Amino acid sequence: IQTKEVLPSDSHTEASAFCHAMSPSHVLALAAQLYQRRPRAFSASVVGENFNHGESLSPAVEAALPTLLARIEQLSIQP
Repeated sequence: IQTKEVLPSDSHTEASAFCHAMSPSHVLALAAQLYQRRPRAFSASVVGENFNHGESLSPAVEAALPTLLARIEQLSIQP
């Protein structure tokens, strides 16, 4: 399980005005620019193990979900 705080980008060249994708850092920078808000943001992920096609999670990922959810909960209540 990996968690990382996402910080606003200070680069204006990160995303074009004509693209359909922005990084989380760029979205945070826009929130600051447009709304004068600087919310804390985090990226949370579980490292993949098996990338074969299927309809369910691997046992390792399924076992990691309770820990991941607890970590997200913990991050959401931090000031």
